[in-house]
Amino acid sequence: MDVVRGLYFVSEIESLVTVSEDCTVKLWSLKGLEVDAEPYVTLRGHTGPLFAVAGGHPQHKRVVFTAGSEGSIRVWNLPAIADVN
Repeated sequence: MDVVRGLYFVSEIESLVTVSEDCTVKLWSLKGLEVDAEPYVTLRGHTGPLFAVAGGHPQHKRVVFTAGSEGSIRVWNLPAIADVN
C-alpha cells in the first residue's frame, strides 16, 4: 500500500493531485467520483518517496511542484482528463 503524503486541488481541471511514498504523482478527477476510483494519470520521474505538492501560480493554474526525499523539485504541467482519454 502506498501512503499518500500530500494533496493539492487544481480547480482549473477539477482534479486532485496526490503524492506518495511510491514515488508517483497521481491525478484524480473529481467529476463523478466513485468509491473505487482510479487515478486518470500516474506521473513518474522521482526516484524517492514524495512528501510535498504545491501550486497556485495565477497564470499557470495547471502547474504543480513536487518534492521528496531525493532532494529535487519537479515541475509538472498537468493534463485534464479530456487530454488523456
